[in-house]
Amino acid sequence: MERRLRDLTEYYFTKSVCNPDKYIDVYINELLPLEIDYFKSKKVFSEVIDTDILVQLVGFSWEPLFISLCAYQPETLVLVLNKKYNEQLGDRRGIDYEEHINKLTKASLITDKPEIVSETVEDTPESVFNFLRKNLLPMVNEGKRVVIDITGAKKSMV
Repeated sequence: MERRLRDLTEYYFTKSVCNPDKYIDVYINELLPLEIDYFKSKKVFSEVIDTDILVQLVGFSWEPLFISLCAYQPETLVLVLNKKYNEQLGDRRGIDYEEHINKLTKASLITDKPEIVSETVEDTPESVFNFLRKNLLPMVNEGKRVVIDITGAKKSMV
């Protein structure tokens, strides 16, 4: 398994460097399932962690977001988007991610598609913090199990 994982990882990242959208289906359908199996074999995650709400700070790379979503399998997914990603608007980035989530569901990598809530904020740590404090603190105080994942964030967000 490790050899196949290494070979497919090298293939994917070599090919996708210039055109990531062209190879995202290879990642979802071939590489991601291998990564998940590998993580489970190494007990990185062996079962779904009970999570009501997963918050993801969305940057340019899809891969860490997919892994996180597969690991937590939340009821609600909150996407914190920037206003712009180079020439792409943040709202469009959120729509693209939702399309990829549909592919994750179709590939049986997530059990149920989560309810998706997205918010566009300024590209600063202060804006992200204010959004999280205003919108998630009440949920935490209600006893909701909230995970905030900054792994896929743009560096300017954290």
